[in-house]
Amino acid sequence: MKWEKELRECHYESPADFLWFYVMNGCGCGSSDEFKELAWDVFSAFAEDKPSKWELYENPIREMVAQWLYSCGLLEHGTSIRGAWLDDEGQQLYDALKERPKSD
Repeated sequence: MKWEKELRECHYESPADFLWFYVMNGCGCGSSDEFKELAWDVFSAFAEDKPSKWELYENPIREMVAQWLYSCGLLEHGTSIRGAWLDDEGQQLYDALKERPKSD
């Protein structure tokens, strides 16, 4: 996995930080605090099969984040983005971040 080395070696404060900065290549300027929390919320909705994933089409920004997660190789698209699920890499990342929610 392309993120494994960063998970071991880089500093992050939360799973949302790691996902945003090291996996999605987001930056820290502007509204990044809100963006990283949104990205984690959408990612975890797929990981935990939360009902909120079915509401993606009601919020274009959440839908765009799901498309971005797909382009990062974390989701299997299926017949529609809201019906997507974590692929193997996405599941491994989610499990690793739940196991180690912040760097040492």
